[in-house]
Amino acid sequence: MTASAPRTVDDRPRALVPRASGTLVVALACALLPACGPSLYTFQILPASSAVHQAEQSGAPEHAPYEYWTAHEYLEKAAEEANEGNYQDAIRFAERAREMGELAQQETSRRMRASREEASR
Repeated sequence: MTASAPRTVDDRPRALVPRASGTLVVALACALLPACGPSLYTFQILPASSAVHQAEQSGAPEHAPYEYWTAHEYLEKAAEEANEGNYQDAIRFAERAREMGELAQQETSRRMRASREEASR
């Protein structure tokens, strides 16, 4: 009798079952442990802060003020929640800050392009 590859629950050979990436495993493990809140917050706040900064540099305060200032306030609220130890809320606000920062950049580009097109007419 020959030895076969170990089988999984669904009877597929183990080698064919996709494996989770190391980052995903760490993120899931950290999500279940309260001590990992600051780490997960850091993973969210860095891109959020970058998006808001890039929006500011692109002229968003002038061309997309609603989107920019909303992103800015979400970023501040994320920091406030993190300082109070409310990492789940901080992560949620950081995600929203990133989304709004990216939207501010997009709106700034769109509005600046529209202004150039109108000026060239």
